[in-house]
Amino acid sequence: MISSAYLCGLATRRKDRKKGLMSKLINESNDELRRRGIAFTFLIPAEPHLRYYYKKFGYVDVGYQNENNYISGHRFADIKSVTHKPCDYSLFISTDTKGDGYTCVNLTEIASGILLNSKDDFEKAVEELTYNAEVQKAYSLLALDEKDRTGCGCAHTLQNFIGVLYDYLLSMGFVYYISSEQAQSSALIFIERKNDTEFKIKRIIYQNSYLREIALETSLIALSIQNKVNRDDIKISIIEGDSKKYFSSLKQQDSAIPDPSSEGKLKGPAGTEMANCVLCNSDTKLQNTEIGVTGYDSDTTTESLSMISGFENPGEQVYAPYNSDMISGSLAQTVVPHDELISTAQRREPFGMAKLLNVAEVLKFAAASYPNSKYSILVNVDEFDENCGIYHVKNSAVEFKPLGTLSPSELQEAKRRCASDPDWYELTVPELAAILWRNVIPGSQTEAALTIPAVPLHFALLME
Repeated sequence: MISSAYLCGLATRRKDRKKGLMSKLINESNDELRRRGIAFTFLIPAEPHLRYYYKKFGYVDVGYQNENNYISGHRFADIKSVTHKPCDYSLFISTDTKGDGYTCVNLTEIASGILLNSKDDFEKAVEELTYNAEVQKAYSLLALDEKDRTGCGCAHTLQNFIGVLYDYLLSMGFVYYISSEQAQSSALIFIERKNDTEFKIKRIIYQNSYLREIALETSLIALSIQNKVNRDDIKISIIEGDSKKYFSSLKQQDSAIPDPSSEGKLKGPAGTEMANCVLCNSDTKLQNTEIGVTGYDSDTTTESLSMISGFENPGEQVYAPYNSDMISGSLAQTVVPHDELISTAQRREPFGMAKLLNVAEVLKFAAASYPNSKYSILVNVDEFDENCGIYHVKNSAVEFKPLGTLSPSELQEAKRRCASDPDWYELTVPELAAILWRNVIPGSQTEAALTIPAVPLHFALLME
């Protein structure tokens, strides 16, 4: 575990601005927090332009993620049937093409059974929901995911998780827990509501890729039932924090729109045919055209492009699940893996910012996360003198020599090593933070050159 602090709601009264109050607040807060043993602080800028403001205090971009848009009417998986059982809370039973049944429970509706009017009400809710079987199983999946995830992120307690359920309930969002006894797997989906037909999936936890698609489709059908809208009218985006190769883009052709006569079909797991889409307008030539989308399902070949394009804004980017092994026929010649055009990692945008306060503590976390890593860092100057010195990371441990204990010859030798040895680095603290918390682009020159492993920061749920 590593200690951090979240700076939230930073603001100055309009009449008191331009007096240096915010600078004083941030600097003195970080001074005090470091004295308390906090290793780093982080924040989420309210507006994109504020990133430049916070950078002058030593904050760097962290928490890289994609927001992937899907057209309305997009199918993630073939669901044979869905049964809705309101009972005490909304329960949905879906069946896939293999005959497996999946139970979808609306956890926010379970939480709605206890109204919150005071702190005592929340404590009562925690006490009751702690023993709810569905809440327990969903939290176990969340805790397992956070334990196995690489990098650094908030470790939610059960009470934190129940608090998140109420956050989503009060903001008219949804948290679905999907499980299958036959498939012995489960998934957890957190959904933010924009309006009756637009939703953003802020986080999805799943035990296998097939269940991910089943869980997404089941959730969208549940949303259509609970919001009393047509399933095909629902448009969603999904926040993805990792780099998965299942996005695609149409090759540049004389015609920006693919041939509607293509007979290619998408194949799902175990050869099952899946309703899916292949797309997109990443090429500049497509920016001012109607978005071209070719749709496939188990019963038909290609639908009319105009019928399913589904976007009012022609400049809006769309990304759909895609694997090069799934495409056959003439369509295979019109589609390239999206990472050849622009990888998902390169499309990521930073969600938050962080400032490294205690170099030794963060490097200890990095060393423990990557026990085979070996590198040395010279920090020559920093606002906190205690951070200056030489750090040797080896065998899951960190050896630190303060700058004040180094002789002139030792410092000169360290600088020479930094200039000639690829495992030695002379860095400022913000530079080190940017390297440790960087956006990893596999196969890039940056990754090939660095021996310092990335320890990404994950922002989710409680931090939002």
